[in-house]
Amino acid sequence: MRRSKLFGMLLAEDCLISILAMFIGLPVAVVLSEIVSLVTAKLVGMGGIIGHQFSLSWSAIEWTMAGFLAIKLSALLILSRRISRQEIDALLSQSTNRTKKQMPSVIYGLAAICGSVMLAVAYYMAIQEIAWTKVSMMGLTLLLGIIGTMLLFYGIRALIALIVKKGKGNKQLHVFTFRQIQENVIHQSNSMAISSLLILAALCCFGAGVGIAGTNNLSSSHVIDYTFEDHTAEDSSQVLPNIKAVLKENSLENQFSELFEMRVGRIRTTEDYDNAYSMNAVMDSLRSLPQSEDRDVLLNNLDYATYPYLICLSDYNRLLKLSGKPALQLGEKEAAVYIDTEFTTVSRTAMLNQVLAGQPKVELMVVRFILQERFSL
Repeated sequence: MRRSKLFGMLLAEDCLISILAMFIGLPVAVVLSEIVSLVTAKLVGMGGIIGHQFSLSWSAIEWTMAGFLAIKLSALLILSRRISRQEIDALLSQSTNRTKKQMPSVIYGLAAICGSVMLAVAYYMAIQEIAWTKVSMMGLTLLLGIIGTMLLFYGIRALIALIVKKGKGNKQLHVFTFRQIQENVIHQSNSMAISSLLILAALCCFGAGVGIAGTNNLSSSHVIDYTFEDHTAEDSSQVLPNIKAVLKENSLENQFSELFEMRVGRIRTTEDYDNAYSMNAVMDSLRSLPQSEDRDVLLNNLDYATYPYLICLSDYNRLLKLSGKPALQLGEKEAAVYIDTEFTTVSRTAMLNQVLAGQPKVELMVVRFILQERFSL
């Protein structure tokens, strides 16, 4: 049999096994992925099992199949090339494990010590958040961690050898067992180190995913929305058409259920707009409360609120409706205070709502308005 025919047979067999593996593995992976996502959402308190929608990316499946087949083909080519260089008698004879060249025990001991030190420094930089300061520090942390793991597994054979020597001579089974472990570590140190790094990376990705999901659940309970701004339009009426045109150019116009204009801005109808707003009644009510750190922080922050940022009520109610929340009802010369939950605390919000419950009056361009309670998304 020629080598080309033998390679073709091996390739056909490997492709058949790979296709069968994908037909079995991909559906199982999809089911397990959905189960893990639902369990994770439940554990972090996100709920949403009833409203969960199944999604499947065919492009991801195609890339997975292509990558899997490419790896299998590459592995087959490497193995075939290695086997094709051998003689027939070497292939027919029983294979024996080659004894790797042993280094002095001092080298292994130094490798284990250096690896331990590098890992300790890498973990210290990560725990103390030094690695997050800039990209170079993150790269240094990853480099120390990878090299440290490789050196530790390379030098751990010295520790195993020390345990064997310290074992009692009459315990032959003890010595034999540790000799077997030592041989496996010597021949598989790189594989063990790479497996350890891959397991660590998988745990980090899983932990990051759970943390991000939990953070998003705590910080924002609204539907996913996006804000687009256009500072190039000379006329405000052209902002929304310009944004729609840009989205259409990038084939994103169908990715949003609804697009509408949210009119926001500062007061520009008076020359002295820096002092167009006065909330002395609110400040006096806050000063009358018992002294506390939260009260002082509110007094300091609101002392600069002389130039308010206004939101159009109808546009804001439209956003509330899309979020499944009741619309904000305001009467004549009434206004609501908007503070996002990311810029306040529970105690300060309660303190401010206590003041707003008295419906204090404020002046906006000499016109008096009654303030209602705080609303946010």
